[in-house]
Amino acid sequence: KRENMTEREQNTIFFFFLQAPSTPGIQVQTLAEKAKQEFGVELAVELAPLPSLGKVYPSSSPLHNESSVGITAMTAYHEDILANQALHKKGTVITELLKASLADKRIDPKQMLLADRNALLVTIRAKGYGNEYLVKYTCAECGESHNHEFNLERLPVKTLDIEPVVAGANEFAFTLPTLNKVVHFKYLTGADEEDMTTTMQRQKKLGLTADGSVTRALFYTVVSVGGVTDKAKISNFIKHCPAKDSSALRKFMKAHEPGIEMLQDVECPACGHIESEVAVSLTAEFFWPGIS
Repeated sequence: KRENMTEREQNTIFFFFLQAPSTPGIQVQTLAEKAKQEFGVELAVELAPLPSLGKVYPSSSPLHNESSVGITAMTAYHEDILANQALHKKGTVITELLKASLADKRIDPKQMLLADRNALLVTIRAKGYGNEYLVKYTCAECGESHNHEFNLERLPVKTLDIEPVVAGANEFAFTLPTLNKVVHFKYLTGADEEDMTTTMQRQKKLGLTADGSVTRALFYTVVSVGGVTDKAKISNFIKHCPAKDSSALRKFMKAHEPGIEMLQDVECPACGHIESEVAVSLTAEFFWPGIS
């Protein structure tokens, strides 16, 4: 079927908003099964894109080499998760929402790339509340505030365009231009994000100054340097890495990082100034479009 798809469809989430076929071995959400059994209501299963194309997941994972994954429709149960303050404090509300939405319960959303998680969140939001999403911004030129409407259905999907060092692994290689050392890096997962949040909260409670954003991000993404995998040694290397090498590594990672394009340039209706990079923020509030 994909051979007949247009290029635009292949590059937008719309391509993935298709009814999922019944697949043997897929464990559909218990709530969906109960709804069908007790009320005769069948909750739809939709396909959400995986920008990683499943290249980073081992052969034992249901996501291995998959370009999409099944999710169930949002229900009041999902809204209960979003309203759970305990989950907000723990920083796990998004993970729990994904866990409740994934049709295949073998999948652990904490082990998914942030890029894939974000694509799922956009799909869940679009199917639950519609494709239109308003973002309020203030023009940097005239100071006027405006609303910009994103069409979630048309947000471009950037797929992973480099190969892992080992098939089915979240690990990639880059040679530093100055030091000429091979660095292996990974793209962040849900578990990494939660760990970063927990660490920062702990440091804040202890009154400690958090690490710089550049070194902190590299600490979580760099797997090895010249074959050395010891985290303490890697941390020390990152802090003393030449700026040219550090910048080159980060640019390479960003250039090839898969994901959903969440930024748009917007023209101010008041003065015509082009406001760059108005963004959709994928927080829990993303799912609350004026619900009381």
